[in-house]
Amino acid sequence: MIKKLLKLWLVLLSLALLYMAGTIFVEENLAKYTVYYAQRMPHAKDKHPLPFLVLEELDFLEKPKDIGYSYDTYESLIIYSDKEYLQRFSGSIKYRSDDGNRYNFSSDTHKFTGIGTENGTFTEPSEKEFQSVDVDAVWRDIDSFLEPFVERQPKPKVNLQWLFNWRYEKRFN
Repeated sequence: MIKKLLKLWLVLLSLALLYMAGTIFVEENLAKYTVYYAQRMPHAKDKHPLPFLVLEELDFLEKPKDIGYSYDTYESLIIYSDKEYLQRFSGSIKYRSDDGNRYNFSSDTHKFTGIGTENGTFTEPSEKEFQSVDVDAVWRDIDSFLEPFVERQPKPKVNLQWLFNWRYEKRFN
C-alpha cells in the first residue's frame, strides 16, 4: 500500500514538473519570438500589432546594437535613435518622428489620440492640427523606424504561431 502511494506521488510530482517546464518553454517562446509571430498574425486593417507587442515584450527580445538604436526597459519601455523614438507609456505608445513631431496612440483602441506640442501636452481631437495628420503615413513611419530592429529578430525553432494567434486574436481584430 505504501509503495503504491509513493508511486502515485512520484507520478504526480513528475507530471507537475513536466507541466511547469512546458509552460515556461511556451511563455518564453511566445515572448522571445513576438516579432516573428506578430508579423504573421492575422489582424484588422486598422490595428497595428507589431509596435505594441514589440514594446510589451522588449525585455525578452534581441536588442541589436549595430543598428544605432538604444533601448530602455527600466522605467518606460523605449526604443530610440538619434532622431526618433517609440515609447510605451501609461496606456499608450508615443512616437517621435525624425522631423520632431510627436504622435500618441491608444494601446487599447490603436487609434491616434493626439499630436505632441512644444510644452509636452497633446492636442485635442477637435483641433485643426490633429485633423490634418495623415495617420497612415505615421504608421508607415513607425514601421520604417522598426524595420532594422525587426529584420534582426530570430525565427523560432518550434513554431507556436497558432497559440500566439489564439492569445492575441481578440485584441487585434
